Amino acid sequence: MSVTGFRLASLTLEIIERRRQTLDSAFRDALKKIERKVPSDIKEGYSYALLALEHFPKADLLLKRERLEKTPLRRKNAFRVAFALLKSRQCSKDDLSTLRGGLLSKKLWNLLSERNLEWTDHALEKLPLHHKFAVEYVSPPWLVEKLLELMGREETLKLLNAMKKQPTWIRINTIKFDETYVLNALKKDNIMVRKCSNIPFMYEVVRGREKLSKHSLFAKGGFIIEEKGSAIVVHSLDPHSYETILDAAAAPGIKTSHIAQLAGARILAADLSHKRIKEMIKIFSRLGINNVDIIRTDSSFPPFKKKFDKILLDAPCTNTGSLGSDPGLRLALWKKPFIEKYSILQKKLLAVLLTYVKTEGELIYATCSLLPEEGEEVIAPFVEKVKLEPSPFGSPGYSRYVFSEKVRRLFPHRDRTIGFFIAKFVY
Repeated sequence: MSVTGFRLASLTLEIIERRRQTLDSAFRDALKKIERKVPSDIKEGYSYALLALEHFPKADLLLKRERLEKTPLRRKNAFRVAFALLKSRQCSKDDLSTLRGGLLSKKLWNLLSERNLEWTDHALEKLPLHHKFAVEYVSPPWLVEKLLELMGREETLKLLNAMKKQPTWIRINTIKFDETYVLNALKKDNIMVRKCSNIPFMYEVVRGREKLSKHSLFAKGGFIIEEKGSAIVVHSLDPHSYETILDAAAAPGIKTSHIAQLAGARILAADLSHKRIKEMIKIFSRLGINNVDIIRTDSSFPPFKKKFDKILLDAPCTNTGSLGSDPGLRLALWKKPFIEKYSILQKKLLAVLLTYVKTEGELIYATCSLLPEEGEEVIAPFVEKVKLEPSPFGSPGYSRYVFSEKVRRLFPHRDRTIGFFIAKFVY
C-alpha cells in the first residue's frame, strides 16, 4: 500500500465533489497534480477511489454524528478513503498509519475505531427510509426520495439494485470491419460477448471488460464502447440515407457515429464545447466516419439556414440516469444539483429546434435522466402543438402525466440500460 495511491484517491474524490466530474475525468486531473508516481501507485489510487465511492455514505454518518460535516474537503475525502479501506478489510489500522500523512487529523484518526465502523451498520435503521436506501445503495438521498414518490418502494429498490451492476455494451463498427471478424478477434483474446436481441451490432460484454480499451481493434475502430440506452435513442430516430440529420448537442459524438453507421446520411453535428468537439473529431477519425460535418455553435441560437428531416436533441442534463455506469456520479450528485438550470435550457433548446424540423420530419428529445423535471415536464408545453409518437423501445413515462403512453423511459432494471427519457415529435 502506497502513500501516493492514498493521496491520489483522496484528491480524486475531492475533485469529483468540488467540480461534479466523472470518476475517470477526476482521476486524470488528480494524476496531473501528483508529480512522483509509479504504475503501482496509479493502480492502487484508482482502486482506493472506487472503494471509497462504495462506502462514503457510511463514513459521512460518522462525520455527521461528530458534527464534522464541514471538515475541509481534502481531509474529509482522506477520511472516506481510510474508512473504506478499513471497512472492507483491505488493511488494518496499523497498515493505514503509514498512509495517513498529514491528511488525517488526530480527531479523524481516532474516529476510525472498530466500534465506530460497526456503529455505521446499526445507524442505518434509525434513518428515514429514503436516506436508509440511499446509504445502502449509494445513491443520492434526494433522488431516492423522488423515485419512491414516482415508482413506489418495490420498483425503486429494483432500480437501485440494478444500478449496482450495470452491464457493459459495445457496438461493432461495420464501417471499417466485418462483424464476424471482430467477434472472432474478441473471442481469441478471451473477451466474451452476447448479442443484443433487438439492436443490431450491439453486444453485451460478459467477460473481459477490463481488456476492451487496450484491445488493438478498439484503437483501430473495430468497435466502440457504447451504452445500450444511447443506441436505443439512435434507433428511435430511425435514420435513413436519403435524410438530412442534425445532432444538436453531439459531442463527444457516440450517437452521431451510430447514426452514420446505420444510415450513411448527410449529418450535421453541432456542439458548443471546443474541447469536446476535438474529442469527437478523434472518435470519427478512429471509426472511419466521413459523412459528418461539424459545427461549433450554441444550438439554442442556431445559425442554420435550412430545416432538417430529422433532429436529435440529446440535451444536457443532470445525468441521474448514469449513476450505474459511473461511480463518481454517486458522490457528484449526492447534494442536489440545480435541476431548474437544466430544465430551462432543455425547454429553450426544444422550442428553438422544433422550428427547424421539415414537414413530415421528426425530432427526438432525449435526456439521460430519471427525473420528470428533465423529461415529461420539459415536453409538456409542446405536446398540444406537435404530435407525439412513442418509440418502439422502453416503457411508458411516469403515469402521473396524461401523455405518458406516448413517451418512453428506459430503466436499468427493465431494459439493462442506463436511465433515459425519450420523446419523439412528428410533424
